[in-house]
Amino acid sequence: MARKNQWIRVSPREKAAAADDLEKQAIIMACGAFIDGILKPRFLPEIRQTEWNCVVDIKGSWAGNRYRFEVEIERRNASGYDKATSLLVDLKTIADEDGDTADFTRRLHSILENHARKERLIARLNVSFAALMPS
Repeated sequence: MARKNQWIRVSPREKAAAADDLEKQAIIMACGAFIDGILKPRFLPEIRQTEWNCVVDIKGSWAGNRYRFEVEIERRNASGYDKATSLLVDLKTIADEDGDTADFTRRLHSILENHARKERLIARLNVSFAALMPS
């Protein structure tokens, strides 16, 4: 009789080697071009700040040995929250393709903590990422 479920030991994924300063600068330049040339035109085609809208921005920064993309949400605004949620959905797709869902989930929880008082934003994120939300 064959076992229904069986645990298999898998070796841990190798950690990426630390980038030297020259390589970091090249990565920063390439990611900056990606943000300015692809992400911002697609998700933030026009940024006009008024007293009623929310400034949403995309930036990158180093976290350990990895360069990460972040969405900044400054004010409470429905259309800004929709744009931020849409961008996060696309970034999750990229994380899934790269096999980095755990890191995305950790960052999503960080966003939830940082913006916990923005109930409408949290509601949108709960709908889009229900499976990743803390219990």
